Amino acid sequence: QCARRCAEFIAAPTSDDASDYVQRIAGLSKTQLAPIWAYVRDLLARLAACDEIGGLLHGLSGGFVMPSPSNDVVRNHEVLPTGRNVYSLDPFRVPSALALASGRRVMDALVLHLYATTDSWPESIAIVLWGSDNLKSECEGVAQVLALIGACPVADELGQISDVALLPLAELGRPRIDAVVTVSGIFRDLLGHQMQLLDKAFRLAALADRAG
Repeated sequence: QCARRCAEFIAAPTSDDASDYVQRIAGLSKTQLAPIWAYVRDLLARLAACDEIGGLLHGLSGGFVMPSPSNDVVRNHEVLPTGRNVYSLDPFRVPSALALASGRRVMDALVLHLYATTDSWPESIAIVLWGSDNLKSECEGVAQVLALIGACPVADELGQISDVALLPLAELGRPRIDAVVTVSGIFRDLLGHQMQLLDKAFRLAALADRAG
């Protein structure tokens, strides 16, 4: 819960000016700052527990090395402590909340720029989904595609992303935009679950009432 609130705070700046963060933090109360400080304390504890050499020697001795996701600590603090047996990502946990927020922000900015330039909404936008980029960003590219067509992932009772749903046009605030998607070979081979989610999202958008 604490990590989620911090991720939402980081993912939604109101400007590109770094001083904006300072102003926002200065305006927070002690109660609002509490989860951020808890997150920082947890982060410091995880950093102190890092043991790459110990994990390597334990594995070379035939011992079991606990698994760990791989990413940068800004996107996912669960990568700490290091010294564990890293895997790329859990396909049923992506796009992450941070990737969804970032992908939506990027696509909103792009679409609004095109609207301001041409005085009309774009009918379609082409996107290439690269495997390495999506693996590193917890599927931010997938989140961008979903944002274009006005769809969102749906988690099941276990918190796993197992479905997609369309956002109402009233909530989306603009027409749905066709996404012409090309995927790389790595994306196709490693992110088959995300391809199924995108396929369903496209089908839902194609059948949706243009008025809603």
